[in-house]
Amino acid sequence: MVSARAVSTENTHSNSPDPRLQKATQEFEAMLISQLLKMGSDEEQATGELDGGGQTYQDLRNQAVATALANNGGLGIGRMLRQHFGPVDGH
Repeated sequence: MVSARAVSTENTHSNSPDPRLQKATQEFEAMLISQLLKMGSDEEQATGELDGGGQTYQDLRNQAVATALANNGGLGIGRMLRQHFGPVDGH
């Protein structure tokens, strides 16, 4: 028979990742998405479509979009990292 405490602990681990791990994986995913967006922006700059001020705006926009995406599920990379590095349930 499984004790109530064991079930409670198991549910806590599977449903609530460590807040530090949650934050770190979201920040990592945001950084990765930002770099992917920057690759597209670099092509625009290479063709001369953006001036210095336009590039700064583009960088800020990319960072904001990447953070928003990562905080709302993103590409799923943060979730996979939390599953990989999350607590071990002892099985």
